[in-house]
Amino acid sequence: MLVQQTCRSTMKVVVAMLLMFVSVVVLPELVLGGDSSKKVGKWITTHASDLPTTLDGLLAIPAPYRSDVLRALGSDAHCAMWRAQYERLLQQRLTKSQAALVNRMLDLLTPELYRAAATGLTSPELRQMKALCTEARVLFAS
Repeated sequence: MLVQQTCRSTMKVVVAMLLMFVSVVVLPELVLGGDSSKKVGKWITTHASDLPTTLDGLLAIPAPYRSDVLRALGSDAHCAMWRAQYERLLQQRLTKSQAALVNRMLDLLTPELYRAAATGLTSPELRQMKALCTEARVLFAS
């Protein structure tokens, strides 16, 4: 019973991460709007030299700031942090299908993918990542 609850909790976290990936990387215009975004931007500017360089450092920042902090770090750091997150995910108890999906996502995660998403460009890799995110929502929800 405890194992089932732990697995369900892990899956909820995984789904939340994947949805965040879609909103932050694939659809960056959906993340934080209006005054909230201005406050985060000011905080980032004030703390530019102290922005995290590791996933653990990012997770130590309050959740409302994380998406904008990732974008402020640039494509290389942004990509490295998401790669670290997915590699951690692979250490969890996943089904073969879930692990295969995460590995396919890792294969696509490049700084170029982030640059394309941030500038609104469309590429075959970005379309493939969007399709994988849709598949992940179904696969991790069950």
